[in-house]
Amino acid sequence: MRTIVTMALKDVKLLCRDRGALVWVLGFPLVMAVLFGAIFGGMGGDGFSKMSVALIDRDQSELSRSFVAELRKSSALNAYDSGFTQARDAVRTGKTVAFVVLPKGFGESSLWSGSRGPDLETGIDPSRKAEAAYLQGLLAQAYFACMSEQMRDPAKMHKQVARARAQISPLGAVASGQQQDVLALLSAIDRYYSSGAAPVAGGGEMRGPNIKSTPVFWQQNLPKSAYEISFPQAIIWALIGAITTFSISLVRERTRGTLLRLKAAPISLSQILAGKGLACFLTCAGVMALLLSLGAAAFHIRFVSPLTLAAALCCTAFSFVGLMMLLSVLGKTEESVGSAGWGIMMILSMFGGGMVPMIAMPKWMLSLSVFSPIRWAILALEGAIWRGFSPQEMLQPCLVLLGVGLVTFYAGTRVLRATAG
Repeated sequence: MRTIVTMALKDVKLLCRDRGALVWVLGFPLVMAVLFGAIFGGMGGDGFSKMSVALIDRDQSELSRSFVAELRKSSALNAYDSGFTQARDAVRTGKTVAFVVLPKGFGESSLWSGSRGPDLETGIDPSRKAEAAYLQGLLAQAYFACMSEQMRDPAKMHKQVARARAQISPLGAVASGQQQDVLALLSAIDRYYSSGAAPVAGGGEMRGPNIKSTPVFWQQNLPKSAYEISFPQAIIWALIGAITTFSISLVRERTRGTLLRLKAAPISLSQILAGKGLACFLTCAGVMALLLSLGAAAFHIRFVSPLTLAAALCCTAFSFVGLMMLLSVLGKTEESVGSAGWGIMMILSMFGGGMVPMIAMPKWMLSLSVFSPIRWAILALEGAIWRGFSPQEMLQPCLVLLGVGLVTFYAGTRVLRATAG
């Protein structure tokens, strides 16, 4: 038994001496606890990011303006006016979660408009389903707030009664006797508000808005597959596995003397690192091409443009090569580099929207997400697969990915040169 305890203590001491591995055994769970605590500890609070929504008011009525004002009061929304074409492009390119159209006739709805409320049209980013469901609740809440406000305003209630009278007359399905009863009720309501009595907070049965939601794609007439939305995220996880494997292999070559023997040969360190980087680049590009080919063959995934797809694949692969080189110098053993690689990439994935919906992120976390290459890689792949990015629209994510690749590859090689001797 003493021998077993001694062997166990030996392994524990070795773990404690490997600072890189120890950080990811103790530090990484702490980081994850802090991040998830920030996300779930204040759900719905003011510390959370607002949902960006474009508003198109085609009615320009008193009710529509009141409805827009209610939406702007919401602490959960960043609502702004826009034209329809600009709003649709903003949603398609991922800059805005949704747009809301108030069509002509929105202001004609009354508190007693029968079985149908006013129509609303929304265009939703299909990759933001959680936000889309939340938005529908916010729209209904804003509408009922407008109706409640009207019921407390005698002047507005007189207009509502007049509108309801006009709507009742052409209803052929209502018997003549029933029409007279309803008209009598409306007259009583009108007299009540004319008497100067305190306004009531309730009234007849109110109907919520009829919300028609449409996913915003490059071509609205083409049905889209859910796999076109899920495959970019699946590709990211495949790339994380690939670069983690390469970073571990680079550490293995250092610890086992392979790198030293290669340096003794007529090969420069720059050539060695370039060869490692090229191998990682070809692997990443090959993995993405293989997955997309399988998606096209088995799940009917289509691509908007071969040119933008090629740019997205190359820039994403280059970015991940740089990340591989940086990860490979974050520890002295295979275990520490493997733990660091998966830990860092999981955190970047969390910030980049690969693990946590954007709506659940605190403001500070959403602000930092622009520094995550995962966010830009997913955006570039989505732009080539279903968002329909033009070459100009593809420029921003591609430049960010190239910049990340250059900076991380340079930083990794500098550290490796300094430690390799």
